[in-house]
Amino acid sequence: MGVGLIMLFSVVMGYFEVVGGGDVWAMAGRVGVISLVATVIESLPINKVVDDNLSVPLVAAVMGSLLLRELPPTLRLFLQ
Repeated sequence: MGVGLIMLFSVVMGYFEVVGGGDVWAMAGRVGVISLVATVIESLPINKVVDDNLSVPLVAAVMGSLLLRELPPTLRLFLQ
């Protein structure tokens, strides 16, 4: 379902460009990693210290900004 939504909003409707050279499956993998990390943060028993209503969106936003941005061409050359 997640891959279908990525394809709908990127390919069909054109709301955003697919990260990873236009590969929908690469972007779906990145979204999956973000979801997995958010799930792990949600399941940690630290709700007495940090409220998970704040920590989960914060971690998801940071992970999304790291994994879903397009790298500049000079960095892409070094990472390949």
